[in-house]
Parts: sequence; structure tokens; C-alpha cells
Amino acid sequence: MTRPKPLRAAILDIGSNTIKFMLGHQSGGTLTVCREQAYTTRLGHKLNLTGRLSRSAIDQSLCVLRNCHEEAAAFGAEKIIAVGTSALRSAANRDDMLIPARKILGSGIRIISGKLEGELIYAGTTSFKKWQKKDVVVIDVGGGSVEFVHGRAGKIIQCKSLPLGCVRVRDSLLSRQPADAESLAGALGILHEKMSRGFAKFIGLDCFLLGSGGTMVTLAALQRPGRGAVDLQHLEGLALSKTGVESRLNRLARSTLQELQANPRIPPRRAEVLTAGCCVFYAALLALDAPSIHCTTRGLRYGVWQKMLAPKPYHTVRHPN
Repeated sequence: MTRPKPLRAAILDIGSNTIKFMLGHQSGGTLTVCREQAYTTRLGHKLNLTGRLSRSAIDQSLCVLRNCHEEAAAFGAEKIIAVGTSALRSAANRDDMLIPARKILGSGIRIISGKLEGELIYAGTTSFKKWQKKDVVVIDVGGGSVEFVHGRAGKIIQCKSLPLGCVRVRDSLLSRQPADAESLAGALGILHEKMSRGFAKFIGLDCFLLGSGGTMVTLAALQRPGRGAVDLQHLEGLALSKTGVESRLNRLARSTLQELQANPRIPPRRAEVLTAGCCVFYAALLALDAPSIHCTTRGLRYGVWQKMLAPKPYHTVRHPN
């Protein structure tokens, strides 16, 4: 009896700060991830101030899509699924991105709601066996929005999204690097107040708190000893205490952009929004009165594969490289 041919596909997560690209193939219940790459195009730069995507950000993003499409074709991908999040949800001129993107990819970008984004993030996070049966709240800090998702044993209980991503916070509240103490305190106060109201139903829950997204992965990498590269698999489940996140936020806020970019564990273009992203996570910890948060490395793109693409649910993920 011949084995069925593995499904080969590509996922594009088009966010406000980065485009995340994943190539993989699935056979049975095993997903093999052959390539993952994040491209910082800052699609949502100053979107909260202008209501529009900038021409330069659109052009840079379309260039990334062309390159990813070519790579997917060379990989032999049978399907390409592209999803758009906060920036494409809210931009008045989003068709300037969507129309040429359809021509490049051969199919349209699916713009997903904040609620669906949270559900897919939860599906991706709980594809990791450690979290599948636990009671968890996942906090995903993207460029344009932050999602809070509460789930238990694989079932979502509640999901909420607010436009408080790291690019929006950087543009409106923390535009200077280093950030002065007054600006930092003001940003924390505003974020704490909005989260306390917006995420009131999440306060007091007795569950694991998980952090997802590029900011959390970078903060977890900075916590590991040494200064060399860190394998993503070694960051899954790493705990960051509230006092540790506060201390890191203060160090980031005092640093110049050049100092942050020189750190080998901070992607150079992540450096521009890292202080703002860390501020969002610390405000969330304050609002929830939580003592710690654990890093999770599987987010939206894994959920997109699981819920929109997989011929059957995957239970094992392999990273051969």
C-alpha cells in the first residue's frame, strides 16, 4: 500500500510589523517545518496617526511577497495561504496592498478579525503538547494589536483583541529611544488603564500565562545566558517573572537604538519597537496581577496550518534544520 503524498504548503502571516513566512509539509499527524522567516516591513507604521498604509511599506511588503511566492513555487507548495491582521483590517487604502498581492500570489490575502486571529493563535500555541490540556491565557503582542485568549484543554473560553500592538504604541506613546522616565510612566499608565477595562474578564484567572509573538521571543532570548544565537525550541515554556520584565523594560528604555541594534539577540529592525512591545507585556502583567509569563514560540502561522490547511490535525512538529 503506497503512502499518501505529503501536503506541501506555505503560510504568510502579514502583520503590522512583520511578514512571517513558513514552508512545510504534513504527512499524517506530523508537520515538518522546513523554513521559517520573519521580514520586517513595518506595514502599520504611523497607521494609527494617518489611517493609511505608506507607499514605501506597501512596496516593501509586495517585494517580500514576490520573493516568498518564488520560494514557495521552488519548494513545490501546492497551496499558499496568506492572512492579514491589524494593519490590513483598519487601513483606508488597504486595496493598494490587496489588489497587487492577489496578482503576485495567485490568490487573495484573507483579512481575519481580531477574534479569529486570537482563535488561530490559540490553536497554534496549543499544538505544543505541553499546553494542550492546561488552562491558559495566551497574550499575543503583534505590531497593530494585542490578543488575549483564554482556553482550557483545547477549547476557547473567551477571546479579546485591542489595538495596542508594539508599532502603534511606539508611534503614539514611545517614539523616542532612549525613552525618558516620564514618557515610559505615561505609556504604562495608559496601557494599564485600557487593558484593565478591555480585559477585565481575564483578571484573577488561575491559569498559565503564555506570551506569543516576536517581542516575547526576543525577551526570552535575552534572558538566556550568553550572547550567541538561541534555538527557538529552547525558548518554549521559558518563564519570565514580572519583576524580570520590569527590569528588562527599564534597561531597554535607557538604551540607545544603536545599542539595541548591536545586541546579537535583538533583530536589528525589532530594536525599533522592542521597548514598546516590552511595555505592552509589562502592562498586561500589571493589569492581570500575574507573577510571571511563559514564552511560546508557535503562534498564528501554526494555527493557520492547523485550522485552514491541515488534512487532519497535526500532533507532532519537526524542525529538521
